[in-house]
Amino acid sequence: MFTPTSVLPEIDWPALPEPATSQLFARMHQLGESEWWPVETMREQQRRQCELLLRHAIATVLYNHERPAYQAAIDPGLSDKAWRALPPLTRDDVQRNNAGLESLRVPAANGPVHSESAPGSTAMPDTIKRTTLLSL
Repeated sequence: MFTPTSVLPEIDWPALPEPATSQLFARMHQLGESEWWPVETMREQQRRQCELLLRHAIATVLYNHERPAYQAAIDPGLSDKAWRALPPLTRDDVQRNNAGLESLRVPAANGPVHSESAPGSTAMPDTIKRTTLLSL
């Protein structure tokens, strides 16, 4: 079990962790609570987050400007039917359009962006960029 270190030496337990650790604990708590939600509540929360992510991707990723189905999916809002109708992003799409798939405006709160590569099953390696937030 992970026990955080307190930033205050005179308080050991329960610890008052550094801000990044506190944020991680807050996320873990929310996920733990959501385990008991009704299916419809979970689906609605996921739909709302997916819509926010899709809106960001449409606004900041050049590759998505060429995919009108994405814009159509969120006008006026992202329905289950519209989500299922979105064209999938394939491995070939990622390999051929890597630079065009980068967001032009990564939110600062997400932390620095770094690249990760993995040897692909083909001659082309798979390279992605991710933020510190996604590494938690």
